[in-house]
Amino acid sequence: MKEEVVDDVAKYMCDGDHVKAKNCLATHESSLSTSTIFDMSAACGFSLVMAGTLILIMSISYKTVRDFDLREFFSVNSSFEIYRFSLSVVVALVATSVVTIRWKRHNLNWPYLLEVGVNHNVSSDRFLKNAAWLLTFAMICVVSDIIELKYNIFNLERPVFSFFMFFVIICVSLCPFNYVLRELRVGIIKHMLEVIKAPWGNLRFSHFLLAECLTS
Repeated sequence: MKEEVVDDVAKYMCDGDHVKAKNCLATHESSLSTSTIFDMSAACGFSLVMAGTLILIMSISYKTVRDFDLREFFSVNSSFEIYRFSLSVVVALVATSVVTIRWKRHNLNWPYLLEVGVNHNVSSDRFLKNAAWLLTFAMICVVSDIIELKYNIFNLERPVFSFFMFFVIICVSLCPFNYVLRELRVGIIKHMLEVIKAPWGNLRFSHFLLAECLTS
């Protein structure tokens, strides 16, 4: 049975080349690339270190460091919305990666459906890598805000690291240079403009999907 499958693949897909047919059958596209696994491992490692550091810092009594000020505690709470926004972006990237992987398994041309990545510059691997590094960056900013709150190293009155993270996210989203999923970012901006003028224009599937995600 195995030889018959190789013969069929070689005959109809590989121009009679049995070696190429065996390689095609052996390399299933559901696996992640080596660079993706390395980047995700490094990012997850940094995130775990930051999480452990955060638990250690929070376990230290305020009385051993400085007097506890309730107003400062609420000033950190004011930055939680920014961290929640960052976490939402991470969840959206991971969910998009999972959905595109399932679409590829069912042989759906998802770049054509979403009208992004037609030049093969966008892939599920890149979604996961960017989500992992964004989560790491958010964890570093959280730990930095908590350290500043408890140790008052820079004498800051506001949690500036959270606002710095929000500023970086906005700058990366609007950056015109070709890195960090530029084709996807440009596509989302164009689709949002199409969604805004939807009552007076033609809608496609990608516009409807983006509008559905924004209103969910």
